[in-house]
Amino acid sequence: MGDDYDTWLSGIGIDVTAILDRVKSTSNSIHNAASGAVSTVKSAPSTGPQSTPGTVENQKEAGTAVVQKMSGDAGGAKSSAPGKVAFGAPPKVPVPANPFDVPRVQMECEKLAIEPLRLITVGLVAEASKNYAEAIRDAREEYKEEEARKEAERQQEIAILLTIAFLPLGPATEAAGCALAGAAIQKEILAGIESKGPQLAKLAGVEDRNLQLVLTNAVYEKAAGDTLTRLAGKFDAAKAKGAIENGLGKLKDISAKVLAKSTKAACANAYLDALRDSASASVKTQLLPTIAATQDYSELIGFYNSLRSATIDVYQPTIHDQLNQFVAQIADSLVAGETGKTNHMVVKMEAYGRMRYAHVLQHLAADPIISASNCYTFVRWVTPNMEKIAQQMNPPQIDPKDIDGHIPEPEKEPTEARVVQMDAWGKIRLAIVSVGDEGTFKRDYGVMQFVKWVAEDEREKAEARGALQNGGINTVSPSNIKGLKAPPDA
Repeated sequence: MGDDYDTWLSGIGIDVTAILDRVKSTSNSIHNAASGAVSTVKSAPSTGPQSTPGTVENQKEAGTAVVQKMSGDAGGAKSSAPGKVAFGAPPKVPVPANPFDVPRVQMECEKLAIEPLRLITVGLVAEASKNYAEAIRDAREEYKEEEARKEAERQQEIAILLTIAFLPLGPATEAAGCALAGAAIQKEILAGIESKGPQLAKLAGVEDRNLQLVLTNAVYEKAAGDTLTRLAGKFDAAKAKGAIENGLGKLKDISAKVLAKSTKAACANAYLDALRDSASASVKTQLLPTIAATQDYSELIGFYNSLRSATIDVYQPTIHDQLNQFVAQIADSLVAGETGKTNHMVVKMEAYGRMRYAHVLQHLAADPIISASNCYTFVRWVTPNMEKIAQQMNPPQIDPKDIDGHIPEPEKEPTEARVVQMDAWGKIRLAIVSVGDEGTFKRDYGVMQFVKWVAEDEREKAEARGALQNGGINTVSPSNIKGLKAPPDA
């Protein structure tokens, strides 16, 4: 815009310099604005704009009154005051009450939401990283062992592949998050619309002489609110979920090193070190560039919703599960390899339709002349998220016939808590069951006992936990669950 145009804007009471300064100031304080807005909007169910005083017609009349007052004559006489831009009577040509209702202008307004939302989301990555690190510190409490952590680094180095569960998936599909993000960026959209108001109005076909009739504060505020309402209406849950899955893919199979140590506690701490360091590096090199390159509003909302829900409480159970599975399935074998004092080992075998990894106890042949083969006692299957670690250990392949006793189906392995799904009481539901073997003379393997139903607000955590199980979340018949009770909503 030229100086004459700025002078014209000043003539109708719009301070161009002040507006540009405010836009710059608002952009610099985006994270503070986001934090305050999110905390105040949690109880608001609507994603639409707040109501503004006056109707569009009143705004138009108010704009006309400004012109008449500046002209010095309510009847439309021209003003000749020095230094002022003279305006005549209100134009006779049709003037749109709100130029921001034109589709091509709406599109430009929607673009103004992308960069603020991206900046807010990047800020949430930093907060989530702190929460993830804190959850890892909490997990160490169970495996404190100072002597083991101080021992000389003479141990064998094991290459492993880690999956960083940094992005909770469930909240990404909730359109309600649009309201929260919208409250944080509405001020930014408003500032952008104000700064580009004349340019956007001209895009709608408004002539220079008519701009003062339509560019009012009320119209600006309504345009910002309408922009958010349209974006919320366009929210695509599939795109949001796809963005998160893409982000999770960037944090999967991360190469790391773990030192085989002489105790399970020391191995546990080494695993947590690898998890922490890999998460920090991968978030910086993989996740942040992915968010920075995202241009779609729904995809950014997906990242925003997921990261906003990434609290310490959300991370703790996932990290706890990963750690316990590492200790139960892998650590014993690492200790055995380091000390040579135990018979724990990881093996692989063809079982139940594919090559699987298992934690076993090895029993050496008592008399190699009579029997050259060893035998094993089954301990537990290696879960899918630990299989690539097991693979890196180059375990020996054995014949399942060398296992002494029963080898459970992966989905029926004894456990105190397994997530299952079933068609019960009119819909698909998730439940927690225990799995165990019963009977003395005649064993009944893999008997499921009902523990509890999964509540809707716990569903996403249960799904994340179920994904770590052998076989994932399997579908079962209600008739096969002992002690099944009716759900609260039945």
